Amino acid sequence: MPTGRVILIIDDDELDLAAMQITLESQGYEVLTSRSGDDGLRRAREAAPDLVILDLLMPPPDGFEVCRRLAQDPQLRNVPRIVVTALHEKMHKATTSADVRTRVDADVYMDKPVDPETLVSCVRELVERRKARA
Repeated sequence: MPTGRVILIIDDDELDLAAMQITLESQGYEVLTSRSGDDGLRRAREAAPDLVILDLLMPPPDGFEVCRRLAQDPQLRNVPRIVVTALHEKMHKATTSADVRTRVDADVYMDKPVDPETLVSCVRELVERRKARA
């Protein structure tokens, strides 16, 4: 089990946040949570997590801005990011998930609802890749 690996989840949806937290804790990850972009950025700076999972649709600063700030922060820019969002449900038909992916600096993009097995697989791969580079 990946004991000692810290994952920060930033999502204003309490149910989605709890589901991802339970899934990852069941795999041995230490999970920190935040329900806002500002708090999530503060927690990321304090905890230096091994990976950040965040939603795009949150009150300002939204996930787009949080991703941008994480990517520009010298301490956090190399922390892998997984974006999980229900944005596809709210987008106009002319806008595609691929359009959003080009605007978000993340390692992985997942539509909600997130499949637990896919989430665990992606987290494991990104954390191990980061560990190998360190």
